[in-house]
Amino acid sequence: MAELEISYESLRKIQLQERNFGALSALDEEFYERYNLWVAEQKRLLQTEFNIETLKAYENAKKIVEEIAKKRSQKIVLKSLRDLGANTVDSAGLSKEEKSFYLNMLKNAREFENTVLQFTERKPEFKKEEEKITLQEKLLNLKILVAMSKFVAPNGNTYGPFQPGEIVSIDLEIGDFLLRKGIAQKTDVLEGIEVMESNNKTVEEKPKEKEAADTVYLN
Repeated sequence: MAELEISYESLRKIQLQERNFGALSALDEEFYERYNLWVAEQKRLLQTEFNIETLKAYENAKKIVEEIAKKRSQKIVLKSLRDLGANTVDSAGLSKEEKSFYLNMLKNAREFENTVLQFTERKPEFKKEEEKITLQEKLLNLKILVAMSKFVAPNGNTYGPFQPGEIVSIDLEIGDFLLRKGIAQKTDVLEGIEVMESNNKTVEEKPKEKEAADTVYLN
């Protein structure tokens, strides 16, 4: 695009555009460099021939450009997020400094989004692992030493029957009872474990009103 001549009036025009419109006004790549050259020239003029009007224009121009830069940076942040969602890159109408800022914003936003997505994808697996560890901590792996008929535990669940040599994973409280009675021993063997869950054929949530004659109740 054609270079905009830097003056107090042209800066004021850009300021009003940035204030009143949501879109970025188009600037050439060298805008801020040429502004700095203009500022340097205004200083030189004030040093060689002081003029109150030139001083006012110089001071006001600095405030105007500060506002322009601030408003444009806010719009560039929003633009980069919109472009990220649309998977586009468009730096037209930005100065060199603004283009660098815009491209870095895109890069950082994309990296952040990818990191969050990866974490979200991993989270259910992490939760499952936590639940698995919690369940294992509540169970004992035991090897049954003697034949046992079906029995009802104090928690109301029914376990068994079990055969000698059978490997089971059972509730801690019930497992401790079997260990104290010498009916079972701890084992690290995991193959063939029969997990005592409420929906397993070896466990019943509550005993029926009439139990089989070989069912034993533990108190």
